[in-house]
Amino acid sequence: MDLLEHDAEFVMRNLLDGIKETECFQYDTEVAGVFNVSKEQLNQWKVHKRIPYEMAMLWAKNNNVSLSWLLLRQGEKDLNSVGVSEPRGVYQAAKAWDLPLFNKCLNIMNEEATRRGMTLDADNLLKAVAVLYQTVQNNDQEPDMQLVEGLLELAG
Repeated sequence: MDLLEHDAEFVMRNLLDGIKETECFQYDTEVAGVFNVSKEQLNQWKVHKRIPYEMAMLWAKNNNVSLSWLLLRQGEKDLNSVGVSEPRGVYQAAKAWDLPLFNKCLNIMNEEATRRGMTLDADNLLKAVAVLYQTVQNNDQEPDMQLVEGLLELAG
């Protein structure tokens, strides 16, 4: 199992466990209803280690749960609590995130990392995507490949 697969599995496990804990569910299959997908679809995500980031962000926003806690088990669970690694401003901004734009930034970062033969751990990937996303959103522009390359060098 390579690093990227291990990290995707880790993030998926955290996602499922975090939702189960918050919703007081006992089984992974109950999470399928949260995402409005079939149990079979949820199982496919688990088998292929495909993390539904956009759905996770939307669920976290609607349930006032920190994405760092949900996906990586870092910081405080509740967005109203502020941990050392979780400044309140980041989460206030996250509540207004444009999910399709975030997904686009995630795909660009993943494609470029794959093209370079790089494997990033989930934590570094999410940090790089967040920086790219915020830069694109703040400047109201398309993602700059020079920035993508620089972020990958820093993250790798």
